[in-house]
Order: sequence, then C-alpha cells, then structure tokens
Amino acid sequence: MDNALASEAPLSLQNWPSAWYGYWQEYGPDYATYPSAQQFVDPGRTSQYNLVELTRYLRSGYVVAATSRINFPCPFTGEKTPGSLCALTDGKLFWLADLPEYIERFNLAIPDAWYAAIQANNFQLPLLTETQLEELEYPS
Repeated sequence: MDNALASEAPLSLQNWPSAWYGYWQEYGPDYATYPSAQQFVDPGRTSQYNLVELTRYLRSGYVVAATSRINFPCPFTGEKTPGSLCALTDGKLFWLADLPEYIERFNLAIPDAWYAAIQANNFQLPLLTETQLEELEYPS
C-alpha cells in the first residue's frame, strides 16, 4: 500500500492522498493495511452529489485492467459474485468499476478532491493519452 496511506493522520474524504480509491480491507487478508469502506460512508455528503452524472462518469471510465469479481467481495455485505471486475481511469484517477454501485446503494462517498475534479470537468470524461496511462498511480 502507499506510504501516504500509512501516515499518522487518519484518512478522511478531505485528506485522501492517492489518485486511486476503492480498495478495502474487507477484500481479505491481502488488503489488511487498506482502509475500511465503512469509514467513508457519508449519506449527508452523497446526498449533495449530482448522483446521475457522477455515477455515469465513473461507469464510463477507460478500462485499464480486469480480474475475477469473486476475489473482491462486496465490502458492505461480504457477498461474492461471479463475473469480472474492471479497473477504470479518467487518466488521472483510478477506481474499480463497482464504485458507482457502492455510492448508490451504501452512500459510500468519494474524496472531496475527486468530486471537485470530476465536477470541474462538467462530468465529462477527458480524452486519455498514452502518457497518462504510463503515469497512472496504482494501489500497491
């Protein structure tokens, strides 16, 4: 995991240090050092989102990787489902394809800087460059 996530200050939506989001300790022992999805549930914050546009944006990200969804149980229910799970990007931010579902169903909030950046783009996915792909920050 990022050294930034191992910092002394508790992680919050205001100080999220990474360009990736959506990997949770609920995924199992290999993710024990990641934060819990539960600490980012915020119905007050998500009620202020332009939910239709935000989730459309997140669902339309560029696919950069795919894996089996069974390895990533829902962090809220523990349910394992078959199928694939894609990692998506807009060229700067990096997330898993189930993020919009968790925002809608469980009021999982995204980092404030993320929402501001997406909103500043008028919820329009920018064109992706090869350089951006090469420089993406992946969870470690």
